[in-house]
Amino acid sequence: MVSDNIWAKAKIPNDSGRVGLWLGANVMVEYTYQEAIVLLNKNLKNAEDKLKEADDDIDFLKDNLTTTEVNMARVYNQGVANKAKAAK
Repeated sequence: MVSDNIWAKAKIPNDSGRVGLWLGANVMVEYTYQEAIVLLNKNLKNAEDKLKEADDDIDFLKDNLTTTEVNMARVYNQGVANKAKAAK
């Protein structure tokens, strides 16, 4: 990140075989290249798993919302039918 909304890609030669990963909260940790790849792949897999879990939760909520709306419509329609029957 160059500034808030400006990003750039660069290729920087790495002769040391070590990289620094920004972990957040003002923490940067130095890893070997292989350790960094393993950690980043693990974090990517965890993020993908959480995304799938969130998608599943959203699908579950959508199904429950649909069921609730159908049940509300049925209760309303039954109330209308009961009032019409009582008016006769």
